[in-house]
Amino acid sequence: MARTAKSPACRDNDVLDVIVVLLEASYPSTAIGPIEVFHSAGVLWNLLRGESQRPRFRVRTASIDGKTVGSLCSVGLTPECSIRDVKRADIIVLPASGMQAHIIENTPLLQWLRKWHDKGAYIAGVCTGVGFLAAAGLLDGKRATTHWAVADSMRQRFPRVNWQPEQFVTEDGRVLCSGGVYSSIDLSLYLVEKFCGHEIALQCAKSLLLSMPRRRQTGYSVLPLSRPKKFILRDLGSANSLKLVYRPLARNGCANNSSVRCGMLPTPDEPIGTGVGAFRLFATNSAAFDAGLRGFTTKIVELLTMSEIGAKSFNGSYGNVS
Repeated sequence: MARTAKSPACRDNDVLDVIVVLLEASYPSTAIGPIEVFHSAGVLWNLLRGESQRPRFRVRTASIDGKTVGSLCSVGLTPECSIRDVKRADIIVLPASGMQAHIIENTPLLQWLRKWHDKGAYIAGVCTGVGFLAAAGLLDGKRATTHWAVADSMRQRFPRVNWQPEQFVTEDGRVLCSGGVYSSIDLSLYLVEKFCGHEIALQCAKSLLLSMPRRRQTGYSVLPLSRPKKFILRDLGSANSLKLVYRPLARNGCANNSSVRCGMLPTPDEPIGTGVGAFRLFATNSAAFDAGLRGFTTKIVELLTMSEIGAKSFNGSYGNVS
């Protein structure tokens, strides 16, 4: 029987069982990424530091019929078993699949997902793999996300789902969804933190050289899913903001009067629209360049943070993964 996140054993003593279902016509990274993240939790960090390893997850792979599946990258993936052979499952992960456009409603996978969810397992879908969760009825009336490019078709096919494609990860009633292909990493880290705590998730991210988990996939869409923040556009175009960006460069020797006169940098009072196209950093030495660039980057990050693109973790805050 599956265990739940409320059980202290999940965090402290037990090794949780993760089943990654291998699907036809998938991106293999959406299966392999989660496998590596879960396998590394409590293992890789300890190995790198010469400490005793303490695996937090036991990861197995399964396909619908137990046979090797093909992928969109011509990479074959061979499972350990078929889904009907699975005896224990605390977390089930569905990778992206090219089959999403023509999900077969009577596939045994849908009933199998419902069975394990009823037993208390957490069911997670990546990218288009979320469609299997929706087809199984596990997302009816719940929040969900998917790849931004297929959000409209998902909304039409599954109107009972509360689609929120701007999100990277959603969780509602032990059903989790993630956005595009590599959001499988964000989803996996989310689950590591959920079940193992902040410190293990941070160690896992550091040892695998993973970036901070992302919150929103809006910026990846071809057409914005939401309008740009007016105050951001206003601030970036104001003379005051340009001065704040320019001053760190000037203080550290990255800009001088001659570079301004030559058009290499706009003047502090020049509207950003007239000079930003030819904005080139100039420095007499690398140390000054680095210091000035840090100041420039800091200011841009501050402005972006105001637009809700700040670096926060899904379950709180991962802190600085450096």
